[in-house]
Amino acid sequence: MVTAVFNGKQMPKYFTNTCLILILKVDSPQEFSEFRPISLSNVTQKIVSKVMNNRISKIITKLISQNQSGFVKGKPIGENVLLAQELIHDLKKYNKGKSHTLKLVLDCLKNYEKASGQIINKEKSCFLMDSNISNNRINIVSQYLQVQRKEFPINYLGCPFFQGREKIEYFTQSATKILKKLGTWHCNMLSKRGKKLGTWHCNMLSTLGIELVASTLATMPVYLLSICQPPKSICQQMEKNFASFLWGTADCKNKHHWVAWRKMCYPTEEGGIGIRSLQSVSNNFGAKLWWSYRTKKSLWSDFLNAKYTRRIQPVAKKWSYTQSHCWRRLMKSRDKVDQLILWKVNKGNSSFWWDNWTGQGRLAQYGNANTSVTEKCQITSSMMGGILLN
Repeated sequence: MVTAVFNGKQMPKYFTNTCLILILKVDSPQEFSEFRPISLSNVTQKIVSKVMNNRISKIITKLISQNQSGFVKGKPIGENVLLAQELIHDLKKYNKGKSHTLKLVLDCLKNYEKASGQIINKEKSCFLMDSNISNNRINIVSQYLQVQRKEFPINYLGCPFFQGREKIEYFTQSATKILKKLGTWHCNMLSKRGKKLGTWHCNMLSTLGIELVASTLATMPVYLLSICQPPKSICQQMEKNFASFLWGTADCKNKHHWVAWRKMCYPTEEGGIGIRSLQSVSNNFGAKLWWSYRTKKSLWSDFLNAKYTRRIQPVAKKWSYTQSHCWRRLMKSRDKVDQLILWKVNKGNSSFWWDNWTGQGRLAQYGNANTSVTEKCQITSSMMGGILLN
């Protein structure tokens, strides 16, 4: 059947029939838009779709513009969130809600619809204004744009958007999701016989409980951690829920935790259970973000370069409280990660002073180097060990 389809024959309807399952987006849905449809397709249809996807994926990156990301290899959807967060950080620099500036916004949106062929969903759209703005001005903007007004924090692609410092209440939703997931499982996951785990004894955890935490609970906040850096107390609260689930309860009370969660996060060869701490995961994602920013060209990285490093080298940029949360997270990872990036000298895109192209670190650390990005000293070839690298 699959071969016949690719030879030009039409797929029968009983193969293209799909069963739709509606998944709740909110606790008490009132409209169809508050459900997420999941398609249960025929296996043959999935095979045909997979073959087509494998063929198109080889050329899809050449067909899709740089502005589009998500569901394309090498273009993670998380960069859309990061870019939107940078725009939110500069929100107070935007227009004041006057009629001529609102008209420019609408014209821009209409041009986008014409160019992309997509229609903006006004039910999912909103506008944000400072809390000090008068109600009269807010009503004028709402009537002009025909969209609802929301206040910070708002949720975009599963991540909280806010202005100002990070607050615990902005991230409590993630911890609440884990508690809801735990409520659907049995809470007492202890083995009655006891089991040796590493070098520990005394009523150790069941394999099932460990697998549930490692494969489901510990992966739930991964997407959030890859984009945002929640307060440490949020990570600690989620890990506290993990531990309570593993050790179980008795008479509606948590049983004694014989081993600290910090020690349980050690690798199995060191006596742990192989589950990584959320703070460690968050730090690693911060390092990955710096790697992506420095080595990959994207709309997000171009925006950061234009905003923060237009006249200075990224590795020489100083940390400041006025910078966005994402950029400050990058700054924390910079010194540890950038020295591990080894630049190839034959591409002509590395800085002589500020990039590690020798394998011995940046040359700027050994002398006074120009921090300006306009300096033209780029590496195209070098001699190393008597061999010309070019």
